[in-house]
Amino acid sequence: RRHRARLPTRGAAATMASPPRAQSTNEVFMISPTAFESNAQATSDNHFMSTTADATGAPASAGEPDDTYASLLTARVVAEHASLVRVLREEIGAVVHVFDHKREHGTPDAVFPNNWFSTDRQGRVTLYPMRHPNRRAERRDDLVEWLKDRYGLTHTTQNENENERNERMIDMTHEETNVEGARFLEGTGALVLDRIHQVAYACVSERCDENLAEVWASKHGYRLVRFAAFDEHERPIYHTNVMMSVGTRGAVVCRPSVSEETYDLIARSLKQTGRDEVIDIDFKQMGAMCGNVLELLGRDGKKCLLMSRRARDSFSDAQMAQIENAWDAVHVAAIPALEEIGGGGVRCCVAELF
Repeated sequence: RRHRARLPTRGAAATMASPPRAQSTNEVFMISPTAFESNAQATSDNHFMSTTADATGAPASAGEPDDTYASLLTARVVAEHASLVRVLREEIGAVVHVFDHKREHGTPDAVFPNNWFSTDRQGRVTLYPMRHPNRRAERRDDLVEWLKDRYGLTHTTQNENENERNERMIDMTHEETNVEGARFLEGTGALVLDRIHQVAYACVSERCDENLAEVWASKHGYRLVRFAAFDEHERPIYHTNVMMSVGTRGAVVCRPSVSEETYDLIARSLKQTGRDEVIDIDFKQMGAMCGNVLELLGRDGKKCLLMSRRARDSFSDAQMAQIENAWDAVHVAAIPALEEIGGGGVRCCVAELF
């Protein structure tokens, strides 16, 4: 496979940190797709998007006016998203903060908020540089202010001075206008994190600059495992979180998307950090969003794996047995229009709040 001879490299060893680390959380941030539409800017490198998919329940050639189709699409994806929120709240027991967006925001992909920010148990909020201009607009002032307030970044306290507070707000967005060349790193789309052992997995793409990933790893005290990954048509995979996922006891990896050398490195790293179950998926399963799954903390501390209906139907019985051995429960939400038109799955819809 082209460009695969080069072995992935890893950054400095992760440093120990407190408080005690956990892989997953039970509190999340989401954006209802109230102004969702196919993002023309993203089609150049997100090959999981379908530009011909019928997401309304009517044939694409039915001759519906554009505004009628848009209304049908919005109703469909809002209903799908609401069903995902219901699974999170009622089945998993998660705390879910849901916001919306409007057409005047110009943010057709706002339903995927995990790309523009991340949080951690050290109380840090990181803002990320996004490749496409209309995705940069997702970092709305009101949402950033909500995050700052949520993490105590709007005022100092008796236990923290101003410098310490400022260090918890990590803003990398200036890289979008770097005079030496723009660089991008799209949050936990580009970075799949082992939060327990502080290892970041990153497949290099136009949305994941390898040098910027090194900068991120250094700032956050992570070891970086970077590599090249391609789809079945030899195209770079745009986000790491569609080809792999990491939980507390298990992981999912699209094995044919990487070289054998790279796979061996990833699998060895996963096994050494306690992932006894590594579920290998193929290209078809990756296309069905089997890699775009997410561990969340459920009731009574259960480790719950969230996946889409399409992903669940694509896993084999043997793979499901592996999953059930690694996770305490599996929860499923059907979001086919969001997957087909948006090119992202359930993991992309959920931004974790630690």
